[in-house]
Amino acid sequence: MGGILSYLFSWVAAPTLDTTPDPATGLSEKDRMLIKKSWANVSDPKTLKPNGVEFFVQLFTKFPHMQKYFNSFKEMDKDQLRHSPKVKAHALGVMYMLSSYVNNMDDPETLVCLVEKLTTSHVKRNISHKDFEDLASMFVPYLKSLLGEEVVTEEMEEAWTKLLSAQNGIYAAMEKKLKT
Repeated sequence: MGGILSYLFSWVAAPTLDTTPDPATGLSEKDRMLIKKSWANVSDPKTLKPNGVEFFVQLFTKFPHMQKYFNSFKEMDKDQLRHSPKVKAHALGVMYMLSSYVNNMDDPETLVCLVEKLTTSHVKRNISHKDFEDLASMFVPYLKSLLGEEVVTEEMEEAWTKLLSAQNGIYAAMEKKLKT
């Protein structure tokens, strides 16, 4: 009888996601699902802009030197940042770029091209891979501040860390290539 019940419940249980990492990105099917699940909450069209602005407020709070990279808002305080149309516009661009990463995790070649495009534009402004490593270090705490500690699980944190590490590895290699 136990075998029959196990068989019947196996049809009801959620499918098991593959945990084998992709050789190009290091992301497994499970990692990609966790990233997509969390990003769906952040990238809602109603909250995308304020979430992007909050990202920059938290980034500049943790790494004040990074605000100096932005001529149009390098002298603003937190309140000014939260209300600036220029910050909102740039924040939307960053959120769209992150959305493109999330939407292309299943297509490593396109993901690499997206990171290379980002790298080319940022290296020209003397923004280093170290800056992006710093950004990656504050990204999960940022997610936790938006979604809550109980939503951003350890597995989700590890998945985002893998994605951002892949980005930073590509950035560092491309930065080196561009500077030689």
